[in-house]
Amino acid sequence: MILGVASGLGAGLGALAGYKVAEALVGRNTPPAGGRLFRWLSRNVDEKPRATKFVIFGVAASPLPDSTVVMPLALVRYGIRRAALPLFLGKFAHNVLIALIFYGFASWSADHISHETSTDLALAVAVVFVLLVAYSAEKARAGALQPRTGPETGGLAEPPASG
Repeated sequence: MILGVASGLGAGLGALAGYKVAEALVGRNTPPAGGRLFRWLSRNVDEKPRATKFVIFGVAASPLPDSTVVMPLALVRYGIRRAALPLFLGKFAHNVLIALIFYGFASWSADHISHETSTDLALAVAVVFVLLVAYSAEKARAGALQPRTGPETGGLAEPPASG
């Protein structure tokens, strides 16, 4: 439980730092005020401030990435003062809830699974985790070593030579 509170505090502070970074990145550019999505988002943020706070809390409390709500809010210049409390509390609630679920499952399994089985289960989970990390690393390494074929899309690709 203490770990859930500590990770919740860290995640909340990290979400606030992420909002400041998004605000700084968006602050360099002028927002596209002419877009329909921008107008809709700006109008809803202004007309429904209470619902906006619940949406921020809900997204922060869910496993969705913070950028789902942080980038659009930074784009409409929502402000960190208004976003800070629901963003922080959502991340805090998410981590405490996960810790409670884990605590409940661990308590249940301690009563229903023998000590040898729980050790084997923990070892199996650790092995699967290591295999997943090794697979991801190998896949990334193989992708980096493989030469690209075909035309580049976007970026700094040179136009095809005209004959």
